[in-house]
Amino acid sequence: MKKTAGYALLEVVVSIAISAIIITGTAVAFEHAARFNAKAREKLQDEIAVQNAAEIVLAEGYREDLNIDGVTFAATSSEETNYYIVTITSGDVSLTINAGKAAGDAP
Repeated sequence: MKKTAGYALLEVVVSIAISAIIITGTAVAFEHAARFNAKAREKLQDEIAVQNAAEIVLAEGYREDLNIDGVTFAATSSEETNYYIVTITSGDVSLTINAGKAAGDAP
């Protein structure tokens, strides 16, 4: 009778270790992909929010009481001009535009 039981056990242990390494690597890759997708989705939502806010400001003009959820506005104006320089920000996305004053804000 050959004594090969030790080799068979070693083969099983090695195959389990290799499987564990492969499964762990795959799980880590899936976790990184999920994090990347979440960040990309958040950035895309921020870009859409800024775009929508810019469309509203350009269509209606900027006014001080403008309030859009998740979007902040920073505006500067001068007495000589009839427009605002508006910076629209949501998350890490920002856009600076020249916008006319709303009908009630015109000098």
